[in-house]
Amino acid sequence: MIYPVYEGPEIEVLHEDAKCIILNKSSGIHSHPLKYNEKDNCLSFLRNNNYFEALKVNKNNMDRGLLYRLDYGTSGVLVLVKDEKDYLNIREDFNNLVKEKCYLTIVEGHFESDGEYTSFLRPSLKHGKKMVVSDHREKKFLKETREGKILIKKVHYNSEKKVSLLMIKLKTGLRHQIRAQLSHLGFPILGDELYGGGPSLRIFLHALYYEVPLEGMTIKGKAMNAYLFEKFFNLDSFFEVIKD
Repeated sequence: MIYPVYEGPEIEVLHEDAKCIILNKSSGIHSHPLKYNEKDNCLSFLRNNNYFEALKVNKNNMDRGLLYRLDYGTSGVLVLVKDEKDYLNIREDFNNLVKEKCYLTIVEGHFESDGEYTSFLRPSLKHGKKMVVSDHREKKFLKETREGKILIKKVHYNSEKKVSLLMIKLKTGLRHQIRAQLSHLGFPILGDELYGGGPSLRIFLHALYYEVPLEGMTIKGKAMNAYLFEKFFNLDSFFEVIKD
């Protein structure tokens, strides 16, 4: 069961049709509950606002129709499907089927080296929530290690605040992948204290755009409202370029 009361920041419903519902998740809430009586998650928002169809899928698990999860501090596009068959097909081969996974982030420092980056990630032995990143596969951790690829492009640099706005295309989908890889490169995300970022109003990571194939068509979700990013950058000109 999903708790029928929602107590959290505003969540924007970007799109709904017979096949799916797309949300703009706020920073500071969970994608789904970890136990029944949690009120600060997207699925309780859906139940509280009578969006029942996406909650009927995958009913034995707390993530229901979610095709993927965003971390507690990450905002942006979140896609839920309403059909069990669609859910199983996409989740089974998510990384190959979902080609476009695009994020915005603000990192500390002046990032200048656009390109594709490959690293190897595994869970930390000392800190279960954290991922450890290396440039090669460590022999003693072969079983736990996964290859992670991201494509990074600098959008702007704020010389006064000494932070860079980056666009990230996620080529794989691993836990904390963007956060961990950027920290490993020496550019932690602003507000991401777990990975070495300085304290801030939020973790400045936003899922901007996802493309999901669904029965011969492509569902496109774009979340243009990246809350608090405007304190560091004017995104209007950037969004004008990518709005279509």
